[in-house]
Amino acid sequence: MHRFLAITALALAGFTTSTAVADTITVCASGCDFTRINAAINAASDGDVIQLSAQDYSQGNVIDTDGKAITLLGATDKGGNPASILDGAAGSHRVLQCINQEGADTIFENLVIRNGYATSGGGMYIDGSSPTLTNCTFTSNIASDYGGAMYNEDSSPTLTGCTFTYNTAYDEGGGMCNGDDSSPTLTNCTFENNFAGESGGGMYNDGCNPTLTGCTFTYNTAYEDGGGMCNGDDSSPTLTDCTFTSNSAYDGGGMLNDSSSPTLTNCTFTSNSAVNGGGIDNSNSSSPTLTDCTFTGNSADNGGGMYNIDSSSPTLTNCTFTGNSAESSRGGGMYNASSNPTLTDCTFTSNSAVNGGGIDNQVASSPTLTGCTFDGNSASSLGGGMRNYDASNPTLTDCTFDGNLADYYYGGGMYNESSSPTLTNCTFTSNSADRGGGMYNYSSSPTLTDCTFTSNSADYHGGGMRNNTSSSPTLTNCTFTSNSASRDGGGMDNYSSSPTLANCNFCGNTSGTGNRNVDGSIDGSSSGNRLLLNCNTGDVNFDLQIDSGDLGYLLALWGASSVLNADINQDGEVNGADLAYILSYFGGATDATTAP
Repeated sequence: MHRFLAITALALAGFTTSTAVADTITVCASGCDFTRINAAINAASDGDVIQLSAQDYSQGNVIDTDGKAITLLGATDKGGNPASILDGAAGSHRVLQCINQEGADTIFENLVIRNGYATSGGGMYIDGSSPTLTNCTFTSNIASDYGGAMYNEDSSPTLTGCTFTYNTAYDEGGGMCNGDDSSPTLTNCTFENNFAGESGGGMYNDGCNPTLTGCTFTYNTAYEDGGGMCNGDDSSPTLTDCTFTSNSAYDGGGMLNDSSSPTLTNCTFTSNSAVNGGGIDNSNSSSPTLTDCTFTGNSADNGGGMYNIDSSSPTLTNCTFTGNSAESSRGGGMYNASSNPTLTDCTFTSNSAVNGGGIDNQVASSPTLTGCTFDGNSASSLGGGMRNYDASNPTLTDCTFDGNLADYYYGGGMYNESSSPTLTNCTFTSNSADRGGGMYNYSSSPTLTDCTFTSNSADYHGGGMRNNTSSSPTLTNCTFTSNSASRDGGGMDNYSSSPTLANCNFCGNTSGTGNRNVDGSIDGSSSGNRLLLNCNTGDVNFDLQIDSGDLGYLLALWGASSVLNADINQDGEVNGADLAYILSYFGGATDATTAP
């Protein structure tokens, strides 16, 4: 050691000091100041650095920093990986602990902590302390209860570039367990191949609020809840730019939230798996907030991407669900039961399930969706894009259902049973099913305003919409064009049902038998509807005259893309070609032949 020499030199030079000069203390097998780390800690003072060599330190007992503001600094290999190994002697004891109010100036850097064993915190136990860890690796540590690699109690350590791999907790938190109001901060940390016998394969939070940025959770497993992460008892972690990949559990393969409300921004969930909630499982009034998050290729029996139950109300903005699956049951992208999530500008693409390929809502779930898109989702039974069941009444505004499929049964775009959703300015295009290509209603009374159904198809009845068994939907200013059914009701088919239609337009729909536009009765109070053979006659506002009203309608939409009526030639833009078409028929009357 060189502290005494340094102080003496300062004194001889005429300087005085009230504090000791920081010292570097070396520890190695031979030729250093000490051979044992605890002996070096005992000799150290605040500010000292204990320098370790690239070797295995099997000390035979726990290393305790004893409340000192010191740095335990390991060596690195040529790749910058930690090369100083602190070993728990084949699981005979915990490796490290900070239990004396250590602060951020107690620093651990470039260390491998391995083979530790304890009731809690096999690798490291932190109580009432907030040390700093940088470039440390925790591997093959075991806890019989909580926190295989690390257990934090009333502590807020800061971890940067740390790795947790192959750690095990028989109860909770295979990689890390946070309890008693702990709020650690983790940046660019990795949790991989950790295991929990109960919950939180990678991390378990119990009433805690950690902050994670750029962290990855991969191949972690929990026997029960939260393969990657489990948040319980009103935990509210904040995650930014984090990834959850190939984690697994019974509930919540990537993450499980139980009475908890984390905030996730720009996070990705990929190829996680569970029985319920392949990507995320939200239960017991959990209300997480997700922005710009992605769910891809996750799988579960229920809720391949996300599973919401027990009055959970997550808020999702600009999130995408792609290629998630619930092949044996419900909700390929999302499953909701007694829950009311809010979704804005979210996209569901190529998700699949038995029921509710994109979203499955049941048990009085009433989510709110604005500006959402359902594209290419499929259900082998009911509701390719969405299924609403058992008094579920979602509210949808400016949503699009395009190219969804109910492979063998009903409701290519949407299936409603004993449910009455409200839809405003929604579009259903190129969806298909056996019955009800665009929408199928069974004992349901949805309300639709300013909605369009175009080019949907049914193998049997109701290309655009099928209403069955006491269904009484109310439609206002809705348009059905170019839908088809092999049997009855290319536009709409009504069986033992009486929908109410006001100012709705049906044109160019086709059917193999029965009426092409509307088959079956409509309610006697219906009025102002147009049922025409052809759509593109120049009468773009459907008043049966080709006049200035049509010119005004078209000019108001000039330059717009793919507007249903005004883009007469369907070239993707309202332009001069459409104007020329109107002018060529100007002053005449459209084909007023009704086609029921």
